[in-house]
Amino acid sequence: MSVDKSKIVVIVGSNPLPNLLVVDNEKPQEVILLYSQQTSNVAKRLRKYYREAGIETKNVVIRDATDSNRCRAAVTDEMGMYRLDYTGGTKVMSSSIHAEWSRRGGTPDRASYVDDRSGLIRFDDGRSVPLKLTADLHSILRIHGLNPRGERFVEPQGPRPEDAAVLARKFLTERESILELARKIGEKPVNPADYGLKLSRDLIGDNLERPAFTEWSSFLRGKWLELWVGELIRQSGFVDKEKVHIGLEVQIRVSHFELDVVVLHQHRVYVISCTTLTDRNYQQSKMKLFEVMIRARQIGGSLARAALVAPLGKVTGGDGKVVDRLATLQQTAAEMWDSANPPRVFGIDHMKEWAGLKGSPNLDSLYKWLES
Repeated sequence: MSVDKSKIVVIVGSNPLPNLLVVDNEKPQEVILLYSQQTSNVAKRLRKYYREAGIETKNVVIRDATDSNRCRAAVTDEMGMYRLDYTGGTKVMSSSIHAEWSRRGGTPDRASYVDDRSGLIRFDDGRSVPLKLTADLHSILRIHGLNPRGERFVEPQGPRPEDAAVLARKFLTERESILELARKIGEKPVNPADYGLKLSRDLIGDNLERPAFTEWSSFLRGKWLELWVGELIRQSGFVDKEKVHIGLEVQIRVSHFELDVVVLHQHRVYVISCTTLTDRNYQQSKMKLFEVMIRARQIGGSLARAALVAPLGKVTGGDGKVVDRLATLQQTAAEMWDSANPPRVFGIDHMKEWAGLKGSPNLDSLYKWLES
């Protein structure tokens, strides 16, 4: 038998993203999926993705992923001539399969693993290849068993990005007028100009079709923040515009949830939760942070990054002591995540920098996070 690098053996674990990345980067003719009974659904979703991309697949089920003998028995002489990526699966699966594959003719130049921290596919012979995430967000969600339902801010009569920028500056300078407008929306048609706002619509109420009015209502009650943050990233030049998604509804079995902002950049998935809750609602902001941590891990595992944007800063307590809510929440994130890259918390001062309230708009903090 001769070496055939057009075929690749991958070990499937609970996070399918590394498997997708390797295959998308190399585009082989055939993928052999080695997986356990516990990850059979993950393998099924990957198989569907590969086949839609025109890649043939073969399945090898390992009945007991904790049994090294069963893991080794899954490897054939033919597999020893193929590529092997041993990123996924349990440690027993990875080590046992790698050892047996090597015994059957596998060589270091054909064995690799995904190094998510450095964004490289590292080969056993010392070579490395940069990772590039080419799949779209809908494909990434589907291989995780999630069903994308649609994004916000698509109504022709709905809010525009420039409206979000107007609300951001107003919120950061005269917050009460924004809160008053949010309370009035729905009671009667409102004129944004009455609240010192020059928006793309002069009157918001029953003059609009229901879908557009619903979008404006949620926008004025706080969803403007996700549109503002998402559009800042789109227009920054840091990432491809089409890889920024805003207000995405996702279904998982019979329930659903929302992702405020999702960015695909390099080999990672960046998930941002946005809330206009202030220091007085610190505990709710904390819950928002925990939720985005879970959602990011759900769709990207160790390859995902999470962040919260909330108007938090320093406050003076009843005892006269100054408490830094932003620093406290960032510390909580670091302790809960226990990672080199814990979720990032952006506060009121970051928002003012982005809006350019003290000079030119400065997005350095966002850029550094998107490169982490």
